[in-house]
Amino acid sequence: MEEIAKDNKAMGNVIVTLREMSADEAERRLAEAREKEERDRRGAYITGIIEGEARGEARARQETALRMKASGYPVSEISEITGLTLSEVENL
Repeated sequence: MEEIAKDNKAMGNVIVTLREMSADEAERRLAEAREKEERDRRGAYITGIIEGEARGEARARQETALRMKASGYPVSEISEITGLTLSEVENL
């Protein structure tokens, strides 16, 4: 690390900061807590995106099924095409 710090001032600053944080237990705990909070925030964001996409896909399947039902398609065919269960199609 010392070798890298000689050639790169920014890395030198990072190394100094890391040493200072490691030396101070309270600072290290705060840094760890901030890192955990950031990981949790990113995880919640990604989870929200995934859940939103799933809801959007489900809604699109239901809308397609409704249009097919209105056009007179058989429930079994709607179920097969949309991936909805027979009871889900019947309840639309």
